[in-house]
Amino acid sequence: MLVIFEKYDWPGNVRELKNLLEYCIAFVKDDIVLPETFPGWFKNNIVYSDKPAAEKKHMLSMEAAEKSYIEKSLLLYGNSTRGKREAAKSLGISLATFYRKLKKYNLE
Repeated sequence: MLVIFEKYDWPGNVRELKNLLEYCIAFVKDDIVLPETFPGWFKNNIVYSDKPAAEKKHMLSMEAAEKSYIEKSLLLYGNSTRGKREAAKSLGISLATFYRKLKKYNLE
């Protein structure tokens, strides 16, 4: 589990680590902290890479990568209803999911 902590950028430094630990303690089950216990803000910003810490700044979080793919698909297929349908198809997601993600990332 230490690897998960190493893959996070820690922009809030010690305060952010303290908040994470307090959150985990509050929501722990059976006195075991599992990755499922971590809050979304932490899990969604873990950089999945084997690169050294100095290179991590240039890596994208899962959400940032997803947003980037959606933006690129909109540029490629257009912002019309038909374009959005094609973009969703190219990403392998339903049109409803595509619209939810547009709203999530303020790309409407």
